[in-house]
Amino acid sequence: MDLTDIFASSVREALDQILKEGSNDPAPINLLDLDKIELNYRRWCEQHTGLVPYYAPSVNNHPTVLALMARLGVGFSCASAEEMCTALSLGVPASRIRFVHPVKTVESILFAKQHHIRRLVVDSVTEINKVYRLYPDAQLLLRFRLSREQKYGCCPRADAPGILAHVKANGIQLAGLYVAIPAPNQHQVEALQRALEQAKALYEQAGALGLTEVRELAVAGVESIPSSALASSIANLGLPSTVSCIIETERLFVESAVTLVASVQSKRIVRDPDQPELIREIMYFINDGRYGSFEWWKPVTKEPAVYRMNSARGPLPAQVWPSSVWGPTCDSADVVFEQVNLPELDIGDFLVFADVGAYGGTLASQFNGFPLPRMIACTGKSSTRALLGIADTP
Repeated sequence: MDLTDIFASSVREALDQILKEGSNDPAPINLLDLDKIELNYRRWCEQHTGLVPYYAPSVNNHPTVLALMARLGVGFSCASAEEMCTALSLGVPASRIRFVHPVKTVESILFAKQHHIRRLVVDSVTEINKVYRLYPDAQLLLRFRLSREQKYGCCPRADAPGILAHVKANGIQLAGLYVAIPAPNQHQVEALQRALEQAKALYEQAGALGLTEVRELAVAGVESIPSSALASSIANLGLPSTVSCIIETERLFVESAVTLVASVQSKRIVRDPDQPELIREIMYFINDGRYGSFEWWKPVTKEPAVYRMNSARGPLPAQVWPSSVWGPTCDSADVVFEQVNLPELDIGDFLVFADVGAYGGTLASQFNGFPLPRMIACTGKSSTRALLGIADTP
């Protein structure tokens, strides 16, 4: 990580400078708010006393983000040897790394073994046997599912009893359980309670078999659940004090920490064929889209703030028009907004989107040869700079 790429200013100051001076860079700009990540982390810890946060690097793997997570003491939930290698290179101890992908390559298991990363997630006898053959000292976390629709996880009723018996019979180390709550919906709290009840039942089954080292419960997919409901659900479970509870965070720390500054590259005014004086729609083509900062599977719901490229051209008009916003590629599915009301913009004007810090960057590609978004990391707080080992300039 090159710490010279971190600017000692707030995102607001950096944005104001871009809006004032414009940008000759053809790439869109992502403004990374390191202070926001630190604030999100501090708030999470205050609201989740006794719980241990882990971060999935696949959400946002920018080197500065990962470095800050490491300095904050967050654990890492890794899905591959590459992610484990990155965490280790940032000084994260092996004890704070979990290898959570339930399907592992031989090479990745051997990598974990070589670097003493012992906590590995499994969900079948086949995977357990593969891991045990290559890495007999591994400490396994058994992943179970709540519904058939989930890709990973054993069935707690049909599969888990046999898996636990197999683990006991072969002297395999089972260190804990792992469960992911299905995608957010109106029944999230009920799903959490069901998952915790199932976890308690599995702990009791393991204890009855003499598996006494099962001392960790990892839970993912709970970010949309209020902290009070999460805390009370876990407290009411009545697990032994020897069991530590890990919460795998996803968007929470990073989604709100990135702001996209995109610019209008072209536009097309679509008129009514029967009444050409009437404007049906204004189509805007910007320099970022579904292959860049935006998640391709998730609709954009927050309207952008719009700014003139040059304030000398006067303020934006008050009248708004039915508009659509499109990404730069030739793909007709590269659409940001199919329908949104915007004032009439000109080439070079800016659209600023908040909360684009999750998944867009890790999934971005240079489809059609368009550049990836340029990341500018910002921190206006001395405490954040101190965490990263950056000296304040006089």
